[in-house]
Amino acid sequence: MVTHPAVHLIAFTGSQEVGCRIYAEAAILRPGQKHLKRVIAEMGGKNGIIIDESADLDQAVVGVLHSAFGFAGQKCSACSRIIVLAPVYESFVQRLIAATRSLIIGPAHLPSTQMGR
Repeated sequence: MVTHPAVHLIAFTGSQEVGCRIYAEAAILRPGQKHLKRVIAEMGGKNGIIIDESADLDQAVVGVLHSAFGFAGQKCSACSRIIVLAPVYESFVQRLIAATRSLIIGPAHLPSTQMGR
């Protein structure tokens, strides 16, 4: 698909190794190709969230929970790290711990379950 001259755009989520090969192959103009292919690649980003003094900490906690644990964390854009500035660190961490402890963990087929086991 990457080398086909009719393909205009390639969207890829996966390893850096494969993403780099896609970029290299997509940059080559093939016979019959009249355009440069565009590539969108998500290659293992760490998806950090930054929390500073201007943040509404309650909203920030909800945002982190949804990003990190929504879809059981099985999405390429799931938050995997949080950068919290010192002035709000303790308050944010305490709220986040309390919020994660309140997640309902259980069988995935139950509507009340927020995180499957």
